[in-house]
Amino acid sequence: MENIYWDIIKNVAGETAVSEHKAIKVWSKIVGERISNVTTPVNIVSGKLIVKVKNSVWRNELVMLKQDILIKYKNEFKSEIISDIKFL
Repeated sequence: MENIYWDIIKNVAGETAVSEHKAIKVWSKIVGERISNVTTPVNIVSGKLIVKVKNSVWRNELVMLKQDILIKYKNEFKSEIISDIKFL
């Protein structure tokens, strides 16, 4: 059933939209439970993942971890579906 869902989404919105949706869904897997508990991925705009963060202390920490997170996304998707991350 899930494959049919993704096929429909791909036909309507395109392959990029499917990949972006999957990238948002795997956020907690990419960053781990600790970071996932204080963040919420909101959207992807032109390859930039927008992530809402609990507070400025966590935002500063995540800015320092951004390159590591981007590498994990590249390894997960075997492409650069996420080229940047903006923490709000």
